Amino acid sequence: MPDDAAQIASELSGLLKAGAADPLSLLAGEWRFHACFLAPFSPAFAESRRQFLIDGGGPLSATVEQLRHQGLSASEATETARKLIESATGLCVAVVAGDHGVASIPQPFFGHISPEWRQGAAQVLAEPYRTPFAGALAALEAQSDRNWPRLVAGPAVKDGDLVNFWLELAHGVAEASELAGLREDARQADLGHWTAEAVAILAGADELDAEDHAALCRCRLVAGDFAAATSELAACAAAGGEAEAVELLDHLASTVCRAGGPPEVAAWLAEPPAALAGSAYDVAFARVRILAALGGGPADLRPAVAALVAADRKLARQALTREPLWQVTAADPGELLDTAAAAELLGRSPTAIAKRIEARTMPVHAADGQVRIPRRALDAWRTVLDEHRLLDA
Repeated sequence: MPDDAAQIASELSGLLKAGAADPLSLLAGEWRFHACFLAPFSPAFAESRRQFLIDGGGPLSATVEQLRHQGLSASEATETARKLIESATGLCVAVVAGDHGVASIPQPFFGHISPEWRQGAAQVLAEPYRTPFAGALAALEAQSDRNWPRLVAGPAVKDGDLVNFWLELAHGVAEASELAGLREDARQADLGHWTAEAVAILAGADELDAEDHAALCRCRLVAGDFAAATSELAACAAAGGEAEAVELLDHLASTVCRAGGPPEVAAWLAEPPAALAGSAYDVAFARVRILAALGGGPADLRPAVAALVAADRKLARQALTREPLWQVTAADPGELLDTAAAAELLGRSPTAIAKRIEARTMPVHAADGQVRIPRRALDAWRTVLDEHRLLDA
């Protein structure tokens, strides 16, 4: 990477313009410039950067194609992209806010907030946002004596109150995640990570209420930081947010099931904090859902189902026999059976098994366009339902 700041800014500006697409063009509603901040690499970006510098692969490989669209040869584009990514010391993140949350547009930062760099960096946003973004970048230059997470500027920063800024951003991320459902978004994942980390550094425990902890829990879940998410969920309940905690338990289970783990969350639910004592059924149900997704054997599933039945047998019967909670998402589901083999093993007709598969009321695993039955999970499912006289329900 050349040392001349103007050349760095020129390269960066060209890189950002290469796709000729407005990052906000796919977002509905009215949007406004919110703020910008300088941040360390997120875990996801750091891994993508490491992979690209090793073999040129991963998400950042798109940078090479962007540079080729500018007219560089394949070798020139590869070398330029490598130098750009290798020289980056962190990320500059622009944040825009709308009626239903926030969105972020990150770009590489090279350690110097010069006028030339600011001119190129401002181009990442569409024309209506560039003037306030450029002003915020200029304000960052005056904060060169600060460090993460205090390098923040923009209209959303009121009277220098960074704790309130990051907390409001956490609520914006949480609102956006609720609307997005389980749709994965790498940019929102990174924003959730930075926001929750910033609050953890700057805010004292007495500055957070139940709604703040609920928002931070959603930020952690968006970022895939499940251990920290469970801590925020417990803090939410302890702060008087029992109703919010029940909703978060459902969201926690859905997110963990989609990811196929980790099993540590199910272990945490086996011995939940005292603040969740009044939500025994919801805790037990979340645990069963996660263990079903992990596709373990009977020894894993039996105590969880027993706890669910003990909490509310009527609701448990409904959930275990009629809810689509048996899809195994673990990376290694073990031996897989087809419909005929599963029917023979259970002593049922293939038609009956096919109906259960369609309803997801028995263990199934979908991969490469095929849906089959994991043998290990099937044994666990049959064991626990038979013990509670639910197999024929």
